[in-house]
Amino acid sequence: MTTRDRIIADIIELNPTASRDFLSLFRDRELEQYRDHLLHAARPRGGTAGWIRPAEEPAIVCRTSAA
Repeated sequence: MTTRDRIIADIIELNPTASRDFLSLFRDRELEQYRDHLLHAARPRGGTAGWIRPAEEPAIVCRTSAA
């Protein structure tokens, strides 16, 4: 099993609603980030729980309505 296949399998195990076809649309780095986010979200909350936002991602994102 390739690393990419392993990451997709990990994601599906953590989020059974994610399909292999959908996940295959994403780049390797995006899949790794999503898997890491799911792993952190599965931990009990508390002082040691935390997720560090990747530096290249904006902290605040806003959208405007198309209407």
